[in-house]
Amino acid sequence: MLKTLFDTYKEQFLQLSTLPNGLIETYTDLREEALAFHNSVFVYDASHFSIFKVTGKDVLDFFNRISTNELLSLEEFTLKSTLLLSEKGRMLDKIKFLRFKDYFYIIGSPSNEEKIYRWIERFVIMDDVKLENIKDRILYFKLGGSKVESFTALLFNDQIKNAESEKIYKYFGSTFSCYVFKTNVFEHSSGYEIICEIENASELLKYFYTNSDMFETKFIGENAFNITRIEQGEPISPNELNDSINPHEVNFLHHINFTKGCYIGQEVVARLETYDKVQKSLRGFIFNGELPKAETPIYFQENEVGKLTSSTYSHKLKKNIGLGFLSKKVHLNHNSDKLNLLNDNGEKIYLDISELPFIRL
Repeated sequence: MLKTLFDTYKEQFLQLSTLPNGLIETYTDLREEALAFHNSVFVYDASHFSIFKVTGKDVLDFFNRISTNELLSLEEFTLKSTLLLSEKGRMLDKIKFLRFKDYFYIIGSPSNEEKIYRWIERFVIMDDVKLENIKDRILYFKLGGSKVESFTALLFNDQIKNAESEKIYKYFGSTFSCYVFKTNVFEHSSGYEIICEIENASELLKYFYTNSDMFETKFIGENAFNITRIEQGEPISPNELNDSINPHEVNFLHHINFTKGCYIGQEVVARLETYDKVQKSLRGFIFNGELPKAETPIYFQENEVGKLTSSTYSHKLKKNIGLGFLSKKVHLNHNSDKLNLLNDNGEKIYLDISELPFIRL
C-alpha cells in the first residue's frame, strides 16, 4: 500500500492497527466490522489482491484455451469468473477476467501474483499476449452487505442505476472517476467492486467517508474480512485453493464450461466427474468448545477423515466455526457419531457439520 494512501487511512481512523505484513488488521472495532456485512455495508480494500493488465490481439483466444470458462463471447465492459488449473486438474486460482475496450484485467487471490504470472507465461508461445503486474497502481475495493444496494445507489446515483450483474460501468464524480461492477463478492453473496487509478485514491476514500454514516457503512480490515468470508463459505488461496484441491472439491463447477472445448486440466476434471472419483468436499464446521487451529486433522471413530483449513469466531452466530475438507466416505448415522479433532493438549474438540454458507442474507 502506498504511504500516502496509508496516511489517508490513519487520518480518518485513529484506532487503526496493522498486521506484520503491513495490511490493515482493524480500522475501529473488530466486532462492529465483523457484523457490518449482516447489519449494513462493508468496504474492504482489496488492493493487495493479484491484479494484472493484459494486452495483445490473442488475449481472448488464449485465456479461453487455458482457463475453464468460455470467454470468446465476452463483450466489452463485461467480466466473468474462470479457473486456472494445473495439468492435473488442481486449483491454481479463481480469477475474475475483465474486458475493457483495448485491454483486459485479471484479478486473483492475494499474494498469488508470482504463481499466476509464471503459470500464464508457461503457455504463451506464439500468442500476442502481454502481462503486466499493476497491483501498485490500482485501488480495488469490495462492497458487500445487507444494505449494499441502497449504499451504492447513494454513491453512484443515476450513473449506475439498475446495474446489471457482471457489467462494468464508468462512474464520473466531481473529483475522480472509477469503474464499478456488480458481481459476487463471495460465492453466495453479490455486491459491488470498484477499480480506480491510484491517483484517485484519496478522493475516492473521502467520498466513501462522506456518505458512510447514512447506512452505518464500515471499513473492514483483514480480521473482519476473514470472519465474513468463512461465514460465507468462501474458499481462498492458499487455505482452500491450492495444488492439492480440484474444482469438484470446492463446488466450483459453475465456473467451468463443459461444452467449450479444451482447457488446461480438462481431462482430469472430466474423468473425476464421469467416474465419481471425487474423494472429499469443502464443508462448514461448528465447534463445541475452543477454537482449533487451521491445518488440524479431523477424526471420525479414530480414523483421520479430513482437515480443518480455516477457523474463526463468528460474532453473528456467537460460535466458533471453520472450513475444511471432509472425506465423502464419512456417514454420520447416529447421534453418538461425532467428528472430532485434537487441541494442543491432546484433548478432543467435537464438531458438527454445517451447510454453507453459515449465514445467508
